[in-house]
Amino acid sequence: MKGQFRFDLDDAVQYIKSLDKESVHSVLTRCESEGRVAVQPRSGVGGHQEMRNLLTTIEESAAPDISTLTIDSYTRLQKFDQASNLLASAPEQLNGYPLVSQGIMRGRNLNESTRAPLDIRHGSPIANRLFEAAISSGITSFEGGGITYNLPYCKDVPLEASLESWRRIDELCGDLAQEGVIVSRESFGTLTAVLVPPSLALSLSFLEAMCGIKEGVKCVQIAYPQGGCLAQDIAALRAIRELSEHYVPADVDVFPVLHQYMGPFPSGIHESMALVAHGAIVAKAGLARKVVVKTVQESQGIPTAKSNADAINFVRAMTSSPSGIVEVLIRNKVSEHYPEI
Repeated sequence: MKGQFRFDLDDAVQYIKSLDKESVHSVLTRCESEGRVAVQPRSGVGGHQEMRNLLTTIEESAAPDISTLTIDSYTRLQKFDQASNLLASAPEQLNGYPLVSQGIMRGRNLNESTRAPLDIRHGSPIANRLFEAAISSGITSFEGGGITYNLPYCKDVPLEASLESWRRIDELCGDLAQEGVIVSRESFGTLTAVLVPPSLALSLSFLEAMCGIKEGVKCVQIAYPQGGCLAQDIAALRAIRELSEHYVPADVDVFPVLHQYMGPFPSGIHESMALVAHGAIVAKAGLARKVVVKTVQESQGIPTAKSNADAINFVRAMTSSPSGIVEVLIRNKVSEHYPEI
């Protein structure tokens, strides 16, 4: 792929249609009809076999609804040579999976090794090459936008350049939709992820979503960051559905997403578990259709596969309808704000 890769839309469409697995769009649509919250972890390491092992281990232990490829910092900033050099010499030093350097055959290998559909999470202000590599690998969920993947992540890329890059990405999503391939586009309205006023987070997410819809995007995920105020977080998530009815065309699917708390985690396991549980309650009561989970190891560094699996199982239990603790906590804490719960 290095230097020789040329994006082939027809080949990508043919490969995606040949895969015997759900897309992220179809998973979210099914969860919507079932009234449940899809659960997704974060995961990304440099080596290919290590990335494959991480994905399959989490899947065997917890069966996430959606799995993640988190991309490394060099690839995010289009420093593909540095990513390739480190991949060859010390892949363990990469802080994510360098998909562009690894190549589409390895991307397809990861896709074919997992039951759950894959989602790309990165932070690239200019992401065209990464997007093409993802689509060519059969991955049809891609986070980011021209504002929210520029301002929080870099200072050297003009906003105009970032917006044009993402316009072309969304335009390609429109082309894919015409071929019957729905790419799920998640707007990272969380920005810095902490101390972001809900009105600002939602405004930016909807601005990016509407820009994408103008170019032909047919599935958008509007993400909101857990802030810590139960009633405010629930209200913000519920507002996504209300705003969608007002601004989004009927032929576009919108799914509210909660990012569990992305600030500093407490060092104690019980306090961390309580924070994760709090996020699960927000997702359930806020009618989120997907929650991106955190683990009790957040304060200690990169979570292990086991910690990720434990978090998935815990959050799934907390957001399931039979979970008595969720029902009790929701009624006790937010019934005054939402009497219909």
